Amino acid sequence: MKYIVIGLTVLWVLFGSCTKDKEKTATFCTDGFIYWGGDPAVDGSGWYFSTRTNRALEYPLLEIADSLQTDSLPVHLCLQKSREKYYCFCPQDLYYYTIISAVKN
Repeated sequence: MKYIVIGLTVLWVLFGSCTKDKEKTATFCTDGFIYWGGDPAVDGSGWYFSTRTNRALEYPLLEIADSLQTDSLPVHLCLQKSREKYYCFCPQDLYYYTIISAVKN
């Protein structure tokens, strides 16, 4: 009986530690706008994507193609959340996003 409990505990620990990061692989697609928030070297927010027209910072972008570097550009983007944190004085934690696909509207 003691060996069964020990064996089950070991299996539980082994399989419990093998979790998959679902956020990393999750992508989503939506319409919105690409905005330039200023140079990050001087406290700007760089390029970011927002589903709102009020320029609200929703999805900071890691890298952006030259063809998309137009402020207030309407687009349909598919994004993937990265593990890299976006540091700001925001009420919640923000992370950078990678563009998987983009179509200009």
